[in-house]
Amino acid sequence: MPRIQHTNKETLINHGMKLMRDKGFTATGLNEILNAATAPKGSFYHHFENKEAFGLAVLERYFLDHMTFFTKMTKGDEAAKDRLRAYFLQMINALEANNYSLGCFIGDMTLEVGNQSAQFQARLAVMFAGWGQAIAVLIREGQKEGEISRTRAAEDLAEFILSSWEGALITARAKKDRRPLDVFIAIIFESVLS
Repeated sequence: MPRIQHTNKETLINHGMKLMRDKGFTATGLNEILNAATAPKGSFYHHFENKEAFGLAVLERYFLDHMTFFTKMTKGDEAAKDRLRAYFLQMINALEANNYSLGCFIGDMTLEVGNQSAQFQARLAVMFAGWGQAIAVLIREGQKEGEISRTRAAEDLAEFILSSWEGALITARAKKDRRPLDVFIAIIFESVLS
């Protein structure tokens, strides 16, 4: 008798992420995920207790991928402030390339389910904190280099930058216009971090 193979967990996560980024968590049905991954329902439940557990796994994958991207973009010999600017500019270019249709999945999930699920809310808070800490490391480096003012704590500046980024991102997507992101870059790098 042939052995039934379970669809790879990664395949489910990859297809689920694409669907959820396009349609949102709530609007993405389990059958859509299974059809996209060509997986039987048993494969899904072999890896995930329910849709919420699946959504958390997809979100975790996005966060890990994004932090890998952040690390790659912010390594180098350039000044810390320049590396941070290059990171945000790369994200702006990616957003513009997809006609402002895909933004920050962490922000999207916060708006969609952050108030509906304690598990999602807790995990999203940890992700924003981790992302902010990574930005704060660069800011502290820039403060040591003398390129970034020391009048505010690096953690406070990082939190402000991340909050400003998410707001500019949502506005740019609503307007399908790069201007809010350009204003973000100008104010953060010419005023806030000066």
